[in-house]
Amino acid sequence: MARPGEDDREAIDRAFAEMMAGYHLTADRPDPVSRTGESPVTVAGEDSLSVAGGESPSGSHPAPAQPKDPAAPVKPVDTSWVDAHPLFSYQPPPAAPADSAEDHEDRFTPPPPPPLPKPAWPVLIAWLGLGYSILIMLAAVVGVMVPPWAGWMALIGFVGGMGLLFARLPRTRPPDAGDGAVL
Repeated sequence: MARPGEDDREAIDRAFAEMMAGYHLTADRPDPVSRTGESPVTVAGEDSLSVAGGESPSGSHPAPAQPKDPAAPVKPVDTSWVDAHPLFSYQPPPAAPADSAEDHEDRFTPPPPPPLPKPAWPVLIAWLGLGYSILIMLAAVVGVMVPPWAGWMALIGFVGGMGLLFARLPRTRPPDAGDGAVL
């Protein structure tokens, strides 16, 4: 089939439709061929209904010939090429050296962090309002019926808490704040 030109949209669509119409069709599997050039060998259970003359009972595909001696020893696989190429061989990682007492003394141990400062009472009230509204919302999602006044209190706590937290944000950056992370 000749390739259609780039401007021939109908030919492209027709070729695509033909290709998709035959998508479910598959090619016949080729007969397995051994490496030594001998006749093909049947894998156990692959074609158990072969008949004399090399044809299968259906007559559509020739059956592969049976091996001459099934009890013949199997030739070992040559792995010299793999051993010569370290990319394809497994090397266990080296064992880590044992830690000594001197190594522990040289390591940096950060000091314990200072205690958190107590929040101002407006910030504490804002966080309590947000927490209360989240708890009421979770209760409503689970299916617990809450009285209407509790729902209104949750709404007021959420809006008031967010408003209070936003109002306490600094309006300007300190002059020594920098531009961000420094390496």
